[in-house]
Amino acid sequence: MNYYYDLPIDVINHIESYLIIKPNEIVNFINNPPKNIQKMLTPLIENTEYNRKLYKMTREEIDEYNNEFDAINKNFIKFSVEFGIKSQKYVGCRKALKYGLISSIKDSFNLKEIIPSCDHQREFITHDKKNIIISCPYNYNENYTNEQHFKYNFKRYPNYLYNKNCFTYILVLE
Repeated sequence: MNYYYDLPIDVINHIESYLIIKPNEIVNFINNPPKNIQKMLTPLIENTEYNRKLYKMTREEIDEYNNEFDAINKNFIKFSVEFGIKSQKYVGCRKALKYGLISSIKDSFNLKEIIPSCDHQREFITHDKKNIIISCPYNYNENYTNEQHFKYNFKRYPNYLYNKNCFTYILVLE
C-alpha cells in the first residue's frame, strides 16, 4: 500500500515543492527516456518465430531475458536521473592521474589493470562535468571484490546495472 498518495493534495504539493524532479516526471522519464539515455540501454529481443530461431531460445526464455533487461534498463534510467548522466565518455588521463588511478600521464587508464576483479566497466560524464565509473563484477567472492573496489573509493550501488548476479560499484570523479 502506498500511503504517500493517500495524503491530502496540499501536503503532497508541499512535499513535491522541495523535490528537483517530481515523481510523475520520473515515471514519464522511465517510460520515455531521452535519446542519449535510450542509446545506452540494452535492447530487448522481440518475441517472434525468427528471433527464437536466431537466438536459439524458447518463447519463455526470451520473455525471461526481456523481463530481466527491462528491470536493468529501469535501474539504469533511475541511475541516470540520480547522477545526471549526459553520455558515455572515457575518463581522461589527467583525471585518472589526479585520483591516483594511474601513475603517469603517459599511462593509459585501464581499470582492469588496477582492479583485477573489475568487470563490465562503463564510464560516463554528467551534466556538471563529473566522470562516473561503473564496475559490475559477478558476485563470486564478495569480500575480495569489496576490498579491491573500496581501496579505490568505489561505493556499492544498491541496484544492479548489468546483471542480477553482479554487484554494482560506482566511483564519482569530481
